[in-house]
Amino acid sequence: MAEIRSGCDSVLRRVATVFMVAVPVNYLWELGQSSLYLPPSRFRDMLWHCFVASLGDGVMIGLIYAASAILFRERDWYDRMSLGRWGVLLTSTLVVGTLVEWTGLRLQRWSYADTMPLVPGLRVGLVPLLQMLVLPPLVFWISRIRASRRGGN
Repeated sequence: MAEIRSGCDSVLRRVATVFMVAVPVNYLWELGQSSLYLPPSRFRDMLWHCFVASLGDGVMIGLIYAASAILFRERDWYDRMSLGRWGVLLTSTLVVGTLVEWTGLRLQRWSYADTMPLVPGLRVGLVPLLQMLVLPPLVFWISRIRASRRGGN
C-alpha cells in the first residue's frame, strides 16, 4: 500500500511540475499568436485572456501526461521516448488541440483574424495546432530535466 501511495505522490508531483512548466511556456506562445485572433478591446484584456488560455493549456498537457502514464504504465514515460510513444504523444496532442479549437470556435469563445492560417478541411487555426504539437514535447523535456535535478521525483 505504501508503494502505491508513493507512486501516486510521484505522479502528482510530475503533473504539478508539467503544469508549472506548461503555463509560462504556453503563455508566451499565446501572446505571440494573439494577433491572429480578433483582439479584445483593451491590451490588459488580451494579457488576461492569454493567461487564462495558458492555464487551460497547462491542464490539457497535464492530462496528456497522466493519460500517457496510465497507458504506458510508467510515471516517467517521457524519459524513454520511442517511435511508438512519439506517435501516441503527437496524435493525442493533435486530436486534443483540434477538438479544443473546433469547440471554441463553434461556441464562439474566440474568433480568428483574417491573418490566421487555417487547416484545409478542418477550418481550424494552424498556429494553435502547431502549439499543441511543439509545446508538449518541450514541456515534457523541461519537466524531465527539473525532475532529474530534484532526484527523479
